[in-house]
Amino acid sequence: MLIAQSVISQPESIQNNYPQKIIYKGDTVVIITIQQVKKLNKTYLERDKYKTLTDSLNKQSDDYELVIIKDKELIDNLKEQLILKDNITIENNAIITDLNDKNKKLSKKVKVNSFFNKGLIVITIILGILLVI
Repeated sequence: MLIAQSVISQPESIQNNYPQKIIYKGDTVVIITIQQVKKLNKTYLERDKYKTLTDSLNKQSDDYELVIIKDKELIDNLKEQLILKDNITIENNAIITDLNDKNKKLSKKVKVNSFFNKGLIVITIILGILLVI
């Protein structure tokens, strides 16, 4: 305490020579000025503020990384669904083409059968008339 009091009572030009290391009764002591203590305290407060801010930003960064991972999983899932949709569309188009081809063939058969049925009716009527005569 005696040493600190002597430092405070010293002129400002002498106080600028601090911090000083002094050996007092076998102990090593570092002496600093009140201004230096205030500056150190301010530095520690700022450091604590930035440490808290850094911790918060790290937590936010971790949260964003999780969101990015989930978004990538969602995008991959959507890509798989698009591939599946495309495959279903291709398969449906193939089925539609096949059914259209079959429909055309059946339409031709119906026309041919209709022609033969009309011809058969005409022949039956003619034979019926010939038999009646």
